[in-house]
Amino acid sequence: MTVATQQSAEPVRPALSSKARELMEQLNTDAAKSFVWVRTQMNAPAQRPWFTDTGGATGTGQMASGRVAANQLKAAAHRWRWKEYSTYLQRIAGIASQADVSPIEFADRQSILLTNPGLNGRLQVTNTIRCAISIYNPGDIAPAHVHSPNASRTILTEKGGYTNVEGERCEAARGDIILTPNGTWHDHGNDGEVPVIWIDMLDWPLMEFLDCAWVDQEFQPSTGSNGKSEIGGQTFDWEPNDIMVVPNFVWRRHINTGANEAVLYTVTDAALLKNIGQYRAQGKDQAGKVVQLVQ
Repeated sequence: MTVATQQSAEPVRPALSSKARELMEQLNTDAAKSFVWVRTQMNAPAQRPWFTDTGGATGTGQMASGRVAANQLKAAAHRWRWKEYSTYLQRIAGIASQADVSPIEFADRQSILLTNPGLNGRLQVTNTIRCAISIYNPGDIAPAHVHSPNASRTILTEKGGYTNVEGERCEAARGDIILTPNGTWHDHGNDGEVPVIWIDMLDWPLMEFLDCAWVDQEFQPSTGSNGKSEIGGQTFDWEPNDIMVVPNFVWRRHINTGANEAVLYTVTDAALLKNIGQYRAQGKDQAGKVVQLVQ
């Protein structure tokens, strides 16, 4: 004897109705007046999952479209050559040396700011970091100031002028790094006989995103090799004083092709990412196998 059993069929999901989407889009005409958006798109992050990109790909996803992509920006890997950007510094120094009013008087600095080609002209090299290169002629003094962003300066010329931090004078030379943590009073100057150049790195864009960027100015007394990098499938040859940006979640490898030691100074968001539980890292062992360093 055969006994027939009836299985409950899975409910069939109706096909996507273009009419429904059209009607929802029409709702948005009125919703916008109340600062509301009726969702008509799926989430589409511009970043692939960090743990799936193990083959040396670029690591970037695909920019979404429409409302979901309204604020999507993705930093691109890039290199700024010293022999290119230094010409602008020399021009600035020339203008400043002949000006009746020093640029420091109206701009606080004599500097250039680097812009990442992936960030639509914003004054930042990554989503959280701003990079400027300053030049100070002999006798130049920047006014004392304090701000919420953290900053560091890396000296590029043989002489690096000085920075007063909380009243302590820090003399600087090529390769030195001076830190000015947020909320510390500091000023800069050049009392030498030749122009000095340094790189300023600040987490200014992060402070702006958190709506807590501020600056104040006041008087502060003083007390006293050459190589190459492989980034997301691209190769960048670098020389002394070149600057590179490495976007998040892309494979990178740094190679010293010279005869002497090479020093790479890195500014990262690692401390922030660790504190919010978003720090991830992969590497490769000697056999080339991908291993999870931090997850």
